[in-house]
Amino acid sequence: MSEPTCAQPTPASRGLICDFSACYCDAPTVRHEGTDQCVRLEDCVKHVSYAVGCATVMSEPTCAQPTPASRGLICDFSACYCDAPTVRHEGTDKCVRLEDCDKVE
Repeated sequence: MSEPTCAQPTPASRGLICDFSACYCDAPTVRHEGTDQCVRLEDCVKHVSYAVGCATVMSEPTCAQPTPASRGLICDFSACYCDAPTVRHEGTDKCVRLEDCDKVE
């Protein structure tokens, strides 16, 4: 079995392997490919927006500002966003449900 990652939380079986040793993240965590750390699946940044050329870019929803606003026309950008219905907690930089914003330490 391959290690669960943010990109592939339910990996396919790799078949029977003998004399196999590897480090895996303990359930319920998965490997974050960018940091190589074990994180909860809900803490994976899942949505990446990228554009070559120019496009209107919206701000990421956060605990303090859950309704995104236009950042205007921006050229050649990339950004990571939390998947709905979560928002970014500015203090922890994690994706949380809006109703959990005040519960995060």
